[in-house]
Amino acid sequence: CRASTAALAGLALGLVGAALAPERFAATTSVVVGDLGVSASSASSDPSLPTEAALATSSRVVEMAAASMTAQHPAVTARAVARSASVSPEADSHVLRIRYVAGRADEARHGATALAAAYLETRRQDATDDVVAARRRLEERIRELQHRRGPGRGVQLEELGRRLADLATADPDPGQVVVPPGQEAERSTPGVLALGAGGLVLGTLLGATLVLTRTRAPDGAQPLPTR
Repeated sequence: CRASTAALAGLALGLVGAALAPERFAATTSVVVGDLGVSASSASSDPSLPTEAALATSSRVVEMAAASMTAQHPAVTARAVARSASVSPEADSHVLRIRYVAGRADEARHGATALAAAYLETRRQDATDDVVAARRRLEERIRELQHRRGPGRGVQLEELGRRLADLATADPDPGQVVVPPGQEAERSTPGVLALGAGGLVLGTLLGATLVLTRTRAPDGAQPLPTR
């Protein structure tokens, strides 16, 4: 029967596809984004998750992650890391999910770990640089006011001194890994059973379509016999 033949052909194609498709593994780690603390204006630096997700896949972070992976995976490049990584914020939280897909389970785990570490280090460096730059601006402003005379000068100097003291004790918190990648990376490609079952279903549908097409006669014609 044509329907059986089509179903078997679909099953065979599914199994062949499963055998030829390269294995892919995915590992995921979760990072809580910390508050970087006091800014130059004494305003809160509450993180924006979409902005942080973009930073986690920026060229700076990707290159740092690739460099840290080359000891164990010499063939890894920054371009490969960029293709393999994805970052998404969790709703109603300060958590980023960092996912890395690779052809080996250990490479997927190392990729997720390296990208998370590179993101946190980049964020720490940026926060430290921002605090240093803010202190310099405040110190320059204080020196300018010290050479001036006028009403309110003392109040301004006091306020600037308070901000400078806050920055001197600032300890930027880039965040931390709260859920490391598991010991076993999950398979991201369908297995033999899934692809075989999919091929069988498609083949069955195709066979049924062929049977209906053969048995449905046009107007005024006799139906064709089926075997």
